[in-house]
Amino acid sequence: MLTRTFLCPPTFYDVTYSINPFMDPRVKVDRVLAWRQWSRFVDALEGRGLDLVFIEPRDGCPDMVFLGDAGLVLDDRFLCSRFRHRERQPEADHYTRAFGHLGYHVIHPPEPAVLEGLGDITIWGEHAILGYGQRSDRAGFDAFRRFAPFVDVVAEVDLPDPRFYHLATAIAFLDADTIMFYPDAFTPAGRAQLERAVGRAIAVGKRDIFDHQACNCLVLGDTVMMDGCSGGLERDLEECGFRVETYPMSEFKKGGGSLRCLVLPALSGPGQAAARKIAS
Repeated sequence: MLTRTFLCPPTFYDVTYSINPFMDPRVKVDRVLAWRQWSRFVDALEGRGLDLVFIEPRDGCPDMVFLGDAGLVLDDRFLCSRFRHRERQPEADHYTRAFGHLGYHVIHPPEPAVLEGLGDITIWGEHAILGYGQRSDRAGFDAFRRFAPFVDVVAEVDLPDPRFYHLATAIAFLDADTIMFYPDAFTPAGRAQLERAVGRAIAVGKRDIFDHQACNCLVLGDTVMMDGCSGGLERDLEECGFRVETYPMSEFKKGGGSLRCLVLPALSGPGQAAARKIAS
């Protein structure tokens, strides 16, 4: 089964403002290298047979390349994000038009709810983990629950550290019963929730999380695609049946993101999860 996956080219990508601790407009993005890194990643996705759909970028919205934050796609519906920071809020109008043009019924969270798409919702099939405290809020998650009522929220955790401004920077599903996460990104209560929610939890160390944004990865079958990986983490993953492929993302890390942020995979509807091969 092909998985429909949306991306936005880095035509206007740059770091022109700072809305997370990793963004510094004084640190210039090498836009040629950014295109090269993005294109290599896209080539790999195409090589695996994914159904890729490209959203046209908009000048003045440099973070649109991080399309995973745009919202959620399910069947013929698109739940559009409402961003917390004013710098990203203009993106929503563009997503509304773009997905509407593609034939999707566009839904918006009720004001003043904040929801930043798959940035704060980590999904595998019909199971989800939600993260709040920096960007998305509980009212935004209520909109998600109405949008996808079949999804079982197995944990809802606080993100107290601004370095982990989105849940996707701190955790990833590897399969239905396995997560990879950075324990110190969560409160003790949050860590306990996560460990109860799944059968297997792989802890990531400081080097992998801060040098490589290891949890901001993409899982396709038994392959974990990430910016980079220490030998220790690679061995841990291999012991659990996964193999690592690296796709350097130096330029996108300047904006606070990595591979996971660049893609918006359509969600699996009820009963479809077993047929899907992409982790969200």
